Amino acid sequence: MSPTVSHGRKRGEPKYGPPDAPYWSASTKPLNVLVMLMPLIVFYEIGAFVWLRGSDGQSQEIMARLLLGRVFEALGVHGLWVPPILLIIVLLAWHMLLRERWRVRPGVVGLMLLEAMAWAVPLLVLGQLLYQLLVGEGAAVLAAQPAHTTSDDAIRALEPGARATIAVGAGLYEELVFRMLAIALVHALVHDVLGFSDRAGRIVAIVASAIAFAAYHDIGADLSAAVYYFAAGLYFGGLYLLRGMGIVVGAHAAFDLAVLLMPGG
Repeated sequence: MSPTVSHGRKRGEPKYGPPDAPYWSASTKPLNVLVMLMPLIVFYEIGAFVWLRGSDGQSQEIMARLLLGRVFEALGVHGLWVPPILLIIVLLAWHMLLRERWRVRPGVVGLMLLEAMAWAVPLLVLGQLLYQLLVGEGAAVLAAQPAHTTSDDAIRALEPGARATIAVGAGLYEELVFRMLAIALVHALVHDVLGFSDRAGRIVAIVASAIAFAAYHDIGADLSAAVYYFAAGLYFGGLYLLRGMGIVVGAHAAFDLAVLLMPGG
C-alpha cells in the first residue's frame, strides 16, 4: 500500500500533512525515492561482498533479504540479486502507474536525506530512554539482524565497514518487508477483503507489522526487548504512512548507523 488518499489530494500524495506543499508531496514520489535509495542499495551489495564474506567465501545476509530470496526461490525465481531488483522494480512500477514525468529533483532528494536523519533523532532519544527503562542497557540495534551474526555484541565486534553495511541493509530490506510489503498486504486484507474502513486497515496494518518486526528479532523470552522492538515497529510504521518509503528507510539506516558507529554506541 502506498501512502495515498483522495479528498482533495492527488494520487500518490501522503495521507497526512499539507497537500499543496511541493516538497511534502515530491518526497514521496517513487522516482525521487528510488534515486535516494540507489546509493544505499549499491553500498549494501558491495559492502556485503567486501566485509560480510565468511570463511567459506559466502556473504552473510540481512535476514529480511535472505527471507525474500527464499520466498522467490520457492516460486522458482533464483538469483543473488532478486531482493534489490524487486525493490527497484516495485518503485519503477509504482512510478509508471502514477504516470509521473521522468524527472528527478536533486534538491528534493537532498532534503529527503536530511529529513530522514532528523527523524532518526527522536528515535535515538526515545529508544535510549525506553531501552534503559525496560532492559537497563544502552540502545539496541533496531533490526540489524544478519542471518549468522545475531547478537548486538557480535555485530559491534565487526569492523566499521561491516557494521555500516549491516545498518544500511537493515534500513533497506527490513523496511521493504515489514513496512512496504507487510503493511500493504494487511491493509488489503482488512480494508479490501474484510470491508473495514481505510483508517482501520492502516491501524491494524501498523500494529501487525510491528508485532512481526518484534518477533523477527532474536529476543527469546525477553518481554522487555519485545516491547522495545514493538514500539520501534510502531514508530517506523507510522513514519512510513506519514512520509513514505524513502524517509523511513533513511531514518532506519541512520539510526542503526548512529548506534553502531558512534563511540559508546
